[in-house]
Amino acid sequence: MIAFGEIHPALLTVGLFIFQMTMPITLVAVYLLLPGRPRSGFRLETAWPILWVLPNLFPFFKSFYHPNIFLILILLSAAMMYAGLYAMKRAVPMKF
Repeated sequence: MIAFGEIHPALLTVGLFIFQMTMPITLVAVYLLLPGRPRSGFRLETAWPILWVLPNLFPFFKSFYHPNIFLILILLSAAMMYAGLYAMKRAVPMKF
């Protein structure tokens, strides 16, 4: 939905909403992996988006701004999140 948001702004809005819903999931996952250190997990989780913004400062990366590339990156991100949560499920027993 984010990749094709320039065509329909409503798709972009829904896509961004769904994409941001992953933040609580990853915060809980980092909290479970770092027991007793919730502040470190929160700092780690909120620092990564800053690194994703850095390429926007360089003109070279603007050539990659194409909806298909965004779609590939989003699918790659979803696959990595699934793999990470699956690995965490096997490594950390859930307490709730």
